[in-house]
Amino acid sequence: MGLVNIVRRRVLARMHPICKRVLVPAGALLLVVHVLTWGERTQPPVPVPVEDTVLPGEALDPLSKPRVRHLHDRRPDNAFDTVLRSAAQVDNAADENMIEQSPAAAVPRPGEQQQKQRHNGSEDAPPAPPPAKRQTLQGKNNKVRDPDDIRNSEWSMNKANITGKEKVKFAGHKITENTVTLTVMSSSDKVFMSLNKREIYRGLEDRGMHVVVLHGHTGKVTATRVFDTFFNGTEQDMVTFVDDVQSGRIIVFAIRDEAATGLTWKGRNLLKSMGARFAEKLAYRDMWILIGRKGGLKLAESYSNVAIEDTAYEWGGPLFLRTDFDLDETAGLCEWGSDYREEMRQKFCQRFDGYGDTCRCAVKSFDDVFFKTDRQVWKELERSPLYDDLAVAVMASNRPHYLYRTLKSVREAPGVRLDRVVVFVDRASREITALTKLFGVQLVFTGRRADALNITTPVIVRDKMQYIFTEMMAAKFPTSAVPQGMAEHSSFPVLSCKHLVILEDDMQISVDFFKYMHAVAPVLERDASVAGISGFNYNSYSLVASSLTSFYRTNRFQSLAFMIPARTLHDHIIPHWPAAHSKETWYSGLETVFQQDSNMAIIYPELSRCKHFGYTGYRIQGSLQHAFFDDHKISLTTGYDIPAESIDRLERVAYDSWQLNKVKTSLPVSYNFCKYEYPYGEEPLVVFVNYDGNLEQDANLTATLKCLGAWHLYGEGDWKSTWQ
Repeated sequence: MGLVNIVRRRVLARMHPICKRVLVPAGALLLVVHVLTWGERTQPPVPVPVEDTVLPGEALDPLSKPRVRHLHDRRPDNAFDTVLRSAAQVDNAADENMIEQSPAAAVPRPGEQQQKQRHNGSEDAPPAPPPAKRQTLQGKNNKVRDPDDIRNSEWSMNKANITGKEKVKFAGHKITENTVTLTVMSSSDKVFMSLNKREIYRGLEDRGMHVVVLHGHTGKVTATRVFDTFFNGTEQDMVTFVDDVQSGRIIVFAIRDEAATGLTWKGRNLLKSMGARFAEKLAYRDMWILIGRKGGLKLAESYSNVAIEDTAYEWGGPLFLRTDFDLDETAGLCEWGSDYREEMRQKFCQRFDGYGDTCRCAVKSFDDVFFKTDRQVWKELERSPLYDDLAVAVMASNRPHYLYRTLKSVREAPGVRLDRVVVFVDRASREITALTKLFGVQLVFTGRRADALNITTPVIVRDKMQYIFTEMMAAKFPTSAVPQGMAEHSSFPVLSCKHLVILEDDMQISVDFFKYMHAVAPVLERDASVAGISGFNYNSYSLVASSLTSFYRTNRFQSLAFMIPARTLHDHIIPHWPAAHSKETWYSGLETVFQQDSNMAIIYPELSRCKHFGYTGYRIQGSLQHAFFDDHKISLTTGYDIPAESIDRLERVAYDSWQLNKVKTSLPVSYNFCKYEYPYGEEPLVVFVNYDGNLEQDANLTATLKCLGAWHLYGEGDWKSTWQ
């Protein structure tokens, strides 16, 4: 009895207050809630149309058809065929930008589906009303009135058959008409994204970090980029792009295959600034998804690491991430001017993203986007004989953000008329069209030959160059050299010029680029052995390039930032132009001329007047760009005068005499540049390297150039086998 009394007094006596104050009220509260919700639980469920039913997983991966048909799957047999057929129709659309802006192309009009169901099978059904005219941006209420707005379409959450159990709810988050559901998949072979169960992006080929930007108000895709961060240095391209995205945009990061090997502190700090929790843990072949708002909070994140025992052979497991977020009530229009240029800028920034100061509200005027050069330099170059005859052709591909940087640098450099800048692209793109219209430059679509899928990139570039020469320099090519399937030439050329600067869309020119071209151009008239002028120097590194007024000759052809005169085109390029079925480059004939005549030359500067910045291209990609081009120096000023003797000595006889005299008057220096750093003084140290062309000495040549801090991938920029 003593033990029973102890338990009753010390245990049960202490539990009595807890039962009286906590358990009894909680039980009463649960009973009240049960009674109040009895009516809702006894109501029959609302029937869902069979054709609108979307099973979990369908929106995640519409490319794979389920092998097992479940008992609850009551969709028609051709449901997945319809999904795939719709995707194929988008892929085969005439306007290629519909692929980039697939949500806008796939959104049905409000009430369109109801009308089809109402008049289905009726012969006297009224015709469908014409599509509503798209209204312009309104500044007072700061909203975008768009017929394709997700709130007014079948893309809305209420019509997407997303039940309460499927919604991802957070504490204090109320589902409204502005709420959307975003689903993202990341795996070793694909990246897929859907908004309210409608596909907005798929990536099946490109390796790396897939980045998709969504408008914070309309929910539309405004930019898509893929960064192959497996290579070193590519992360810098990603950092630049994300920095240029407008604040308030939804940014989605998803990995396909591998994207962590080349990520250093720069890329990982960017991801951490977006709220990433696993940025430091990302390793080889890990899968990862991040959804965040630029300048705001992280919305969702998921991570799957590689199994330790299978690190060298397997990938992290596929990720499926779904989250809900609210779209902005307003479009976030900037308070810019009301003139034509600013209205065009406003529309451009609402449709596209990743363009830096062009779309920043703090930059009130479009002219303030560009660097201001001294007006006196503009006036001096406008009086140059070359000014009215010079034109610029930009060879572009589907890289609008690269093209933006190139056009921005061209507009900032004095010495060329903006109406004589022409962009040539082989395929139509709404983003490139809008970009060139905003900058006020001409755009020409060249098309592609009929068998474009079976030819190489150099041949595609050659066809484009042939089109450029025909349209801008009145070139006539043999019939056997003209490919079939290219766009027809107009009756009148785009413009006519005798000096043409050829730029690629991943070249940034310096502010004094055209000042340099105007200064050196007279040599083309005085010396027939000079085939053209290049603004690029492969050896433009900090240790070997410093002078703004030193220029050199080279008998190696350089096609980067190249100004070609009409004389070179008609005398050396057209007569040696490859046949249409050939695989050679457009400048192969000119290279042959250089090999036959050692006096032929290209002029280039010591300090480069342009810089290559592209990480995705045919010849220059990822690690090569990072290792050899990122450290290139470029001229940053126009405040200097070029002495006449620097131009006069570029003629062949004078140049040979000047170089020989330079060697004779130099003092020999014995020093191990590969082991020690030379104690440089105020005067530059001039080093001459001679190479006899013996292939067995190639390793010694590149090793020597590397020790001197020059371009050492292969020999570039020499004059008759001598580097200075």
